[in-house]
Amino acid sequence: MPLTTLHRPQRRWDATYVDTSVWCAYCFHESEGAAVIDWMAQADMSHLGTAWWAETEFASALSIQVRKKALTGPRLQLARERFIEAMDMVHRLNVIEADFLQAADWVADAASGLRGGDALHLAVAQRHGCKAVATLDAAMQASAQRLGFRIVELLS
Repeated sequence: MPLTTLHRPQRRWDATYVDTSVWCAYCFHESEGAAVIDWMAQADMSHLGTAWWAETEFASALSIQVRKKALTGPRLQLARERFIEAMDMVHRLNVIEADFLQAADWVADAASGLRGGDALHLAVAQRHGCKAVATLDAAMQASAQRLGFRIVELLS
């Protein structure tokens, strides 16, 4: 039996993987935000996971909102605070080399319509044993279904 946890398999639990599009709708109060806020209010945050990659994507989305002057002052600060608070309540899932390689394999299929960042999210979700995916991206949702994930219905 190993003395460290380095060689133990990844934890697997009946978790829902949350994509950055959901965090943006939740934090920016976008048009899809109402459905997301309702879902989040009922969700068991201890059963939600998101990759550390979401931190980069959220920062990018936040910067875009600032450049477009869509978020300023108190609304900008509130968006940042909501994201930090949410990240403190969910499982942060690590990203490893194998996730990038798996994502590359999936995006190589041009017919899938899957983009690199979305494929990386799905690779992380799969490796960590997540059973469902919450996303507002229709192409990512379709790919997640093909890969066997349950879908959290947030799109109208």
